[in-house]
Formats: sequence, C-alpha cells, structure tokens
Amino acid sequence: SSSPSSSSSSSLRARVCVFMSQGKALNSTSFDGKFKHVFGSDLIFHSSSIQPLIEVLRRVLAKDGEFIMSHKDRNAKVKTSMISGFKAAGFAVAEMPTRHSALSIFRMTWNDSEAVEGGSGKE
Repeated sequence: SSSPSSSSSSSLRARVCVFMSQGKALNSTSFDGKFKHVFGSDLIFHSSSIQPLIEVLRRVLAKDGEFIMSHKDRNAKVKTSMISGFKAAGFAVAEMPTRHSALSIFRMTWNDSEAVEGGSGKE
C-alpha cells in the first residue's frame, strides 16, 4: 500500500498559486493537470474580478470538477453580476444555504466541456 503523501505527490505534480488584485491574475505557476476540487473564499469584491477568476478556473478546474466558493454579500449588484457571469461562462451555479444572511456559499460545476476549453459562446 502506498503512503498518502506519495499518492498525493504523484497526482498533484505542481503547486498552483494565484493572487488576484484589481481584477487581474498576478501570478500563476504552470502545472500539468487539472483539479477535481477547487475552493475559494472572499474572491470577488468588484465586478472586474469575475472574468479573471473564470479564466483561472478554465485553467485549473477539471471537466467533472467543482468549485466551492464563499462570498460575503457586500453589494447585491456584484453578487448578481457574479452569478450571471459564471452562468454565461458555462457554469451551473447553486447557492447553498448558510446561517448568516451576509454570507453565500456557491457550488459551481461546468455545464459543458466547450466552456472548459475557453469557449463561452461570447467573444
């Protein structure tokens, strides 16, 4: 039987680190493969951050993967733009219930493989 660390290191060949600032991905290391589960918290403060996050997810989220994100509801317009932006990019978006009215948890999965490859149907 293999140890958990050896199986983990063989399935995840590189570490990925993405920093978002002012709606732009600042740094992203290369890797070979995509992840089945991606988690994020407090990633969208302004509508300009939505598209860069979607582009990162196209690079890192597997076709059968899921993206779980917590979001503090600071601005209803930003939240609405975020949901519609993810849907337009090819995601199925489900908002999960929380105990806190100002906190949303989203589960997002790809609707189709064309969206994963970068085709959102909009240019």
